[in-house]
Amino acid sequence: MSLLTTSVSLALPWCCRGWFLGTGRAGARMDHAGYANGTKAGCASWGTNAGYAGRGPDAGYASTHSLLRRLVLAQHQAPVSITTPSTLILRDLDLLLDLDRHTSVTVRVPIPTVSPELARWLEPPGLPAPWARLETVRTLAAHGIATAVVASPILPQVNDDEDAIRPLLAAARAAGAYDVLPALPALPANTGKIVEIGSSRDSRQRRKRFAALFSRLRLAYGFPQVRPGRG
Repeated sequence: MSLLTTSVSLALPWCCRGWFLGTGRAGARMDHAGYANGTKAGCASWGTNAGYAGRGPDAGYASTHSLLRRLVLAQHQAPVSITTPSTLILRDLDLLLDLDRHTSVTVRVPIPTVSPELARWLEPPGLPAPWARLETVRTLAAHGIATAVVASPILPQVNDDEDAIRPLLAAARAAGAYDVLPALPALPANTGKIVEIGSSRDSRQRRKRFAALFSRLRLAYGFPQVRPGRG
């Protein structure tokens, strides 16, 4: 399997300090020394403890930058998707633009709320404020990179109601995001937060209500927009 035809996904979940790059369903793991071929077409993966949102202002940046640079030099042709809450991605804007000239590049930025106070309560320490992440969305979108906001994490009875969702959708639209994607309400691990959600049946009903509410508001704010990008 050629690297040129392997779709690449860089994901940094909000609850992790590292980032993960992977493609397909199951693949081979490796360190930053080189790429590995997966066992099936479209199934190569790459993982590391470094990344845009590592410890300290620049932790892990070199590894991320090196990986993207290698994709550019290899003239990678399959889609590239990056999910990160970090503003450090803007340092690699030139590489993203180079990639986007010959393939499809998508960036997804997790933002749980527009409220800095609530975001600090919902997320681990050290992540950029919501306004900083929205500025990242604005800059990427202004340069033609297809950029979406992921409403995540969502906690039941905390930020899963209309009062919380509307401002986020409005801010994402103003920043130029082409879409806002929902994360279903859940109790994320390692936050140390205690939220009473009732029985499992109550939880399922709340998820259904949230999904219906988010779908309605997403359409009301005009999402999804026409997807930009040159790939």
